[in-house]
Amino acid sequence: MKKLIYVTGDMNSFFVNEIQTLVERFDNVHVLVYKGDQKKYDEIAKKYGFTYEEVSFKKNIVKNILTFIPWVFSHDVILEIKRKCKSENAIKKFCYIMFYGIYAASVKNQIESVMGSDEIYLYSFWLSRPAYAISLFNLNRSKKIRKIVSRTHRYDLYEEENVVSYLPFRKFINENLDVIYFISKDGLEYYTKKNYSDKKEKARYEISYLGTLDKDKISRIDDDKDEIVFASCSYIMQRKRLDLIIKFLSSPAFKNMNIRWLHIGNGKSQGQIEELAEKKLNIKYEFLGKIDNEQLFEVYRKEKVNFFINMSDSEGVPVSAMEAMSVGIPVIARNVGGNADLVKNGISGYLLDSNRIKRADFNKIAKQVIRCVSNREDYNNLCNGAYDVWKKGFNAHDNMMKFCDELLSDNK
Repeated sequence: MKKLIYVTGDMNSFFVNEIQTLVERFDNVHVLVYKGDQKKYDEIAKKYGFTYEEVSFKKNIVKNILTFIPWVFSHDVILEIKRKCKSENAIKKFCYIMFYGIYAASVKNQIESVMGSDEIYLYSFWLSRPAYAISLFNLNRSKKIRKIVSRTHRYDLYEEENVVSYLPFRKFINENLDVIYFISKDGLEYYTKKNYSDKKEKARYEISYLGTLDKDKISRIDDDKDEIVFASCSYIMQRKRLDLIIKFLSSPAFKNMNIRWLHIGNGKSQGQIEELAEKKLNIKYEFLGKIDNEQLFEVYRKEKVNFFINMSDSEGVPVSAMEAMSVGIPVIARNVGGNADLVKNGISGYLLDSNRIKRADFNKIAKQVIRCVSNREDYNNLCNGAYDVWKKGFNAHDNMMKFCDELLSDNK
């Protein structure tokens, strides 16, 4: 019997996309999650047929304390404290290390309680606390543990994206996982340059795209209209840079064009962005707020969205952009994170330099957009290109099948 123990955060959309394939490929799937909406968790677990439990230090507090205390005085922990807690934010870094330890003690004991006699595959969705917790199983490793692997995305990969610009135990994790799966080429390049270990015994690195589910391509055959509709979808916060979207849409090239912008999502900076839009934009625009996934695709179809825009300062591979491309909407984005994996200039959309963007750069892309939509064949080719890039590289079901094949293989 092959049992997958899947350590993740919450049961988000990526989790739901993955679990559907994982339960088909493993005899048993047990999930460890952060504390969250238990009613939602129960519904998902029942629907897809897996067991789960929340990670809790209090659940078996005596055993967890007895695990945590020797961990504090272990060689690797003392070494991490000596190396990382001498500089700026030393106290915060120390507390972060202890936080990892409390979580790892809980996960270790909860995993051991469900292992049984099955062949065990340990999988972490994040290269942070969950990855550290499962990497501890490589010490005095049991023969029944077949694989110990982790994915990595954005905040769990790029140290500067973390609150204290620090991610604990990178060297230890790197030396005790079998494989690390990166969701973008940029992520792999970043991690490789960091050179967290010079030992030969370390994790193998692979790129494994996530993806989104097939929502059926939007037909563009009879798409005659006298306006260009742009859409964006994100939480409204500083990092998402909706101010740059406004700057782009106010490009001189669009001055005499019929332009409309739709933003899906809300957030703490919404008031500021709405004020900026009111001040800077002379086009039609609407903030639609937070909507569910099915409504999102209905908006794309009903409003005949022509382009999706992402101007974030930092990204992994944005779900919102993959979703747009899955229905044949080209993407305009900055060259940050994994955006370049998705957006191929003139093929699936338009890619902007990630550094300081000048108004002239925006105006150049605006002119390309106008030329493209003015020729139905050119625009249809761009839509088909967006869909093809998604289908070949970012179809969640296909990618999960490949991931499971790799996970179940004998390669380490």
